Amino acid sequence: FPTQYAFLPFILLFTIRFLNHHSKKNLFFFVLFNLLATPQAYAAHLWYPFFGTYVLFIFFYALIHRFHFLYVKLGSILIGAVLLVNAFWLLPNIYFILTTSSVPKLAKQNRLYSQEFRLRNREHGFLKDVALVRGFYFSWEAYDFTARKNVLLMQEWRNYLNNPLVLVLGYTFFGGVMWGLFYSFWRKNKMALSFTPFFAIPFVFLMNNTFPFNIFFEFLLRFSLFEEALRFVFTKFSILLIFAYAFYFSFFIEYLLHTRKTIVRIFYVLLFCMGFIVYAYPMFKGELISPKMRTQIPKEYFVWWDFMKTQSVGRVLPLPMHQF
Repeated sequence: FPTQYAFLPFILLFTIRFLNHHSKKNLFFFVLFNLLATPQAYAAHLWYPFFGTYVLFIFFYALIHRFHFLYVKLGSILIGAVLLVNAFWLLPNIYFILTTSSVPKLAKQNRLYSQEFRLRNREHGFLKDVALVRGFYFSWEAYDFTARKNVLLMQEWRNYLNNPLVLVLGYTFFGGVMWGLFYSFWRKNKMALSFTPFFAIPFVFLMNNTFPFNIFFEFLLRFSLFEEALRFVFTKFSILLIFAYAFYFSFFIEYLLHTRKTIVRIFYVLLFCMGFIVYAYPMFKGELISPKMRTQIPKEYFVWWDFMKTQSVGRVLPLPMHQF
């Protein structure tokens, strides 16, 4: 997930550069960043939404340019490059899907918790949450070994967002995103139009508890493949949505700064910087990653490896085991 968050903007940057200038240098960097991004396929069902959205983006780009042969050709090269770079894991994964896709659903852990995971994700499938990209982690619990009980994973953020002023600030940013989306369409910006799938697709999937999007989502859940893949729908689409929010918010900023005097521009920039800091204040207190997720590696772990180095090669543990 951090890998996709890190490299998605670079993949799209060099996509645009290659489509506009189609140089070998831009294609090289496009391939390089796709290669660096392959660890996102640790969760293959994170890569598939990215790829599907990316293909639609290329389609929209070609459509806006009236399917000019050059853009169809360049888009095909980019899609082919993505598939080629990822072929080392993608081909075995496709084979697994075609032959053994029912196996994960039968796993004991999935039989116990899949339904709960889906319901927890859909608990936040409303505009009030999607506008803030507020997902199921806000209601997730983790075991506190000190208190010896389950506690909320993001208690600090929940308390902070309960402040009405902070909520208003968050929804104001979302309003800026929507204004930027409208402004980019009004200006008939071809690049903004082609990026529409990065907003529309994640938005539809994350609004999965709101009519009419819930009808589409429930239809997909009838298929066992989607039923398992969309257990954690938030983690599959939230990064794509974050990118779209940032992209269209930039058009809102362009609208505000366009033809304004320098002193007014400086005022707006300082105002936004201050707003971002206030809205994300818990990050500056160490809450970017929950402290509950930060653990010291137990010294027994290293002692165990030192012991194993002294043992002869052989079977360590008979599997499968009948219990967790």
